[in-house]
Amino acid sequence: MKKLIFLSLFNLAVVGAFAQGGAVTSAVSFQQQGVLDKAKEQIDKATVHEKTKTKAKTWYYRGEIYRGIASDQTGMYSKLDTNATIEAYEAFKKAVEVEPGSSFAKKAEEGLKQMHFFAGAHKYKNADYQNALALFNLASAASPQDTLPLLYAGITAQQIKDYDQAAKNFEKLIEIGTTMPDIYTTLASIYRSQNKNDEALEVLKKGTQKFPEDKALKSEEFNLYISTGKTAEAKANLEEAMKREPNNATYFLNYGLLSEQTGEPQKAQDSYKKALEIDPNNLDANLSMGVLHYNKGADISKKLNAMDLKQYQKDGKKMEDQMKVHFKEALPFFQKAYSIDQTNLTVLQPLVSIYKVLEMKEDEAKIQKQIESLN
Repeated sequence: MKKLIFLSLFNLAVVGAFAQGGAVTSAVSFQQQGVLDKAKEQIDKATVHEKTKTKAKTWYYRGEIYRGIASDQTGMYSKLDTNATIEAYEAFKKAVEVEPGSSFAKKAEEGLKQMHFFAGAHKYKNADYQNALALFNLASAASPQDTLPLLYAGITAQQIKDYDQAAKNFEKLIEIGTTMPDIYTTLASIYRSQNKNDEALEVLKKGTQKFPEDKALKSEEFNLYISTGKTAEAKANLEEAMKREPNNATYFLNYGLLSEQTGEPQKAQDSYKKALEIDPNNLDANLSMGVLHYNKGADISKKLNAMDLKQYQKDGKKMEDQMKVHFKEALPFFQKAYSIDQTNLTVLQPLVSIYKVLEMKEDEAKIQKQIESLN
């Protein structure tokens, strides 16, 4: 009788072990059939049972099943676990840990390469930027030629203000080859924030060479030349742009402004004129042309105010006539600017001065009243 009891207990143990081993088999079967709720139920049992929880096979299939839940597009299974992406990631990691070097551990390593990115995206969505960045970096290391992990690693590093890390990722992205011109402007912006203007300029040059039609890149390059005092380079940049887009009034306007800075008033006037031919209602072009003439009159006005009586009697009348000529030339441009924007003090203040000099009293009073109402 004792012998029979022993055999009976032994058989129960075997059945128990088989049942739990069968949980993995059942989970795989349900997974293959696409019945993920049953697959999850079975694999969850296997991952807590003493006989199967230390097997790479168990954790590998848990990773596969949870990855299926995470990527479910039907809506039937995605609600089984809203954290399924991380569960899949952790399961693949566990498979590698419990039986390193085994066939299922190696399969899990391949799963991990894919799950690093998706787990990072999950962390990013939940604003866990530090861990998201670490996972994106792992994804990039696993697939060095894949641009997506680099892009997201760069963006995530920006979120935590780790601009050195962001720059490294964007640099590598450019090196591999990106189809996004924004990467060049973003990297240049990071360099500029670190006072690395030469590096920023180099990046923008590379960007404009690769994307010659991209206006944002050209604009950033131009702005960098201006902010660093490289006027000659900025003008050359604009000359290229003007040839490329001869109907872009902004290019001619900016070229005029730069020409004024470099002491070339005639070039400035010709550029403003061209800008107005392209866009007669361009406020800045009208103002710039008006100011060009107005300043000539204002310079004469200063000289008149500095004269003594004797000098005024000799040259005053002639100079006043010259001043009025310049103000008359400026007037139509300020009037046009006024028709575009009647609340702009940059327009109103010179305009009231012109009306005063030209003795247009009604117009002067009207504009003066408007200025007072705005103040």
